[in-house]
Amino acid sequence: MRVAIVGNQASAISLMQELETCDVPQYDFIGWVAPERDGHAEFPLPTPIGFAGDLACVVHDHDIDLLIVGPDVPRLAIFDELLVMATSHPVRALELSAFYEQVFGHIPVAEINSAWFQCTMHPKFRPAGSSAQRAFDVVVAACVGLVFLPILLVSALLIKLDGGPALYSQRRIGESGRSFWMFKLRTMHVASESEPQQWCAVEDARITGVGNVLRRLHLDELPQLYNVLRGDMSMVGPRPEQPAIVTQLEDRLAFYSRRHLIKPGLTGWAQIRCGYARSESGSARKLCHDLYYLKHQSLALDLSILVRTVVTLASARSAEPHASRLVGPSLDPPVVDQLGPGTPAVAEALP
Repeated sequence: MRVAIVGNQASAISLMQELETCDVPQYDFIGWVAPERDGHAEFPLPTPIGFAGDLACVVHDHDIDLLIVGPDVPRLAIFDELLVMATSHPVRALELSAFYEQVFGHIPVAEINSAWFQCTMHPKFRPAGSSAQRAFDVVVAACVGLVFLPILLVSALLIKLDGGPALYSQRRIGESGRSFWMFKLRTMHVASESEPQQWCAVEDARITGVGNVLRRLHLDELPQLYNVLRGDMSMVGPRPEQPAIVTQLEDRLAFYSRRHLIKPGLTGWAQIRCGYARSESGSARKLCHDLYYLKHQSLALDLSILVRTVVTLASARSAEPHASRLVGPSLDPPVVDQLGPGTPAVAEALP
């Protein structure tokens, strides 16, 4: 499909680069249509292929199949024009956030505002937390726990032999912003556990030799099955963060607190797509995917995520997202200037 976007140039450049990076052959990006004639000269290349006031000519001259509508254009005028063209040159139209959602499997946080969350206020919206969801969590956690119990015991013994306690608990923020104690196998030196809360680096000196192996195999997360059985966590959901980091990210990233509308998870859509967040930008990428999961959560999607988690662990690799372009925010402060990465997800994103 020949695609053009009606909106600002920053959104157009970001979309173009995202399509190129993800190598999505279904769409041929033609260019961007500026909302107004005034002010376009201040932008560097690429120049617009036309203006919203001449939309019919632009669509006809460039044989556009799909118009993507950005968040900063007058909707009524655009759709009035599209209705007039419906008989002579029918063209499809889609909101920019919906295009990202369907093609890349994430929500572009920099391109939405509070109105996007009307999807969670719809009468037909069914958030996780039903009795079926709880039963699913308990059954899966119990089965996985029984299977991995010998590995858990051996890992705990190796940690004890290395010196110090095998388990440690850490305060995390969960559903509705409530804190809980999350359990893990200890992978760092004992003195490091009381240090200020911070992200773990790739080659973090605080990690022990045994801990490094456990982290690479993700075995340090096994005690969180107990958190799932207790009801603090779900098998699938956003990863819970430390209180100090949550406070920092809520100040920096728009809508970060919306992750707390659902229970945190042992694994999740963001985990299999983005891997471990080691910075604010990494957390912004994961937020884009967490919001996607918030909207599309279901038992079918949870099962798909669990299967993909097992495949990822079995292949001994971590999710490595591409570096998505930073774009100017379209929200009032606090803002996020990261659209977040993704891979083509037309077929795999929706259950």
